[in-house]
Amino acid sequence: MDRTGIARRGDVDGCRWGAIRHAVDHVHVAAVLVSQVSGRRVAPFRDFVRARETCQVWEERLGVVRTAGADRSSVTGPSRAELEKAARLGLGEISESSSREWLRRQVRAVAVQARDAEGFVAVLSRRGVSVRPRYAVVGDRDSGMVGYAVSVPGDKTAAGRPVWFSGRRLAADLSLPNLRARWASAVPVPGQPTTEGSRAAAVWVSSECRAAAVEGAVSAMEQATAALSSGSLSDLDGDGVAHAAGDMLAAVGVVTAVQDPEGRVSRVAGDVFDRATRVPGRVLPVRWPLVAVGLRSAAWELAAVRHLSESGEADAARLIVALAAVVAEVAALREAQRRPAQAAAARRSYDTLAAVPVAAAAVVSAWSVSRSPKVGHSRGQEPPRPVRPVASRRAPFRDRGQGPERSPGL
Repeated sequence: MDRTGIARRGDVDGCRWGAIRHAVDHVHVAAVLVSQVSGRRVAPFRDFVRARETCQVWEERLGVVRTAGADRSSVTGPSRAELEKAARLGLGEISESSSREWLRRQVRAVAVQARDAEGFVAVLSRRGVSVRPRYAVVGDRDSGMVGYAVSVPGDKTAAGRPVWFSGRRLAADLSLPNLRARWASAVPVPGQPTTEGSRAAAVWVSSECRAAAVEGAVSAMEQATAALSSGSLSDLDGDGVAHAAGDMLAAVGVVTAVQDPEGRVSRVAGDVFDRATRVPGRVLPVRWPLVAVGLRSAAWELAAVRHLSESGEADAARLIVALAAVVAEVAALREAQRRPAQAAAARRSYDTLAAVPVAAAAVVSAWSVSRSPKVGHSRGQEPPRPVRPVASRRAPFRDRGQGPERSPGL
């Protein structure tokens, strides 16, 4: 209370406050924001930030679990009214979360399938999302699209009007300017199929093109895993790779919809791992290293095939296992950067990916093979790379200015 300025030590005119501990895992601190003697109103400045700083000081002193500071990178969660309304609507997947979260998941998936604003609107519409583009001049499409809003069909206000969410209201990096910056961070591969505009519905993807996209995605993820595990990337480059990994996760969620009917991968991409990709105090990373550019380009190429074949369990398993390896390295990176909330999000994402039925057997098989010495495999039958537990990947800091130091062999 002293640090927040609500009740300074020795100040007889400080606010009255009390601490209430009615459970074993937390304490409530309540204060009356009126001075005890003068009766003046007290308006503390940035008291939530000061309270968080105080908690972190005592976490270090007492040796308890360290929690994250206020990095202003979290998204707005659903309100109680939104959750109750979603339950009343009973619109399948939406009723399990909220319209806001369902729309955020859809927009993140489409952001990987599109390359420009017009294609983005077209793909969103095909996924059953109501879209309202905003142009520089009202009603003039030639003036250029400057924003957009999305809505769930059937989600209306009491007056019967659709409930619209702008991209920025869903998440800061989903605003149209930030989406354009993301699309400009990498170039499409020449000759690959496209999902842009009205052509997307008519594109036929050959089995050779689909196989090439899967191979490219697995290769890009292995390169990202190696780059992160080597410790050669700076924090700024690591942020770029982590953000690009979010796009790859969304792409894998799109193409494995048949092999993952419960939608675990797509839910991880839109709801959980998104927290691990954000940069404290910023919307997008400062720069994108070459490995991040390759990862994002491969994600676009993979998303362009739209789905794997009906007998694509092996490809789905390879993609998910390779993805889990990248996510594990992102968790290690965030732990080394002392970003516990982001590290925890990456660990939860890893646990979910490792439990996807189509990939769980592959993970076990990879572990058994990795423990057998000198086991050979014919080309095309090599098992997926094993993913080690994230808990063993913690790496200490050498110095705050020198970046993370990784233990050998991890």
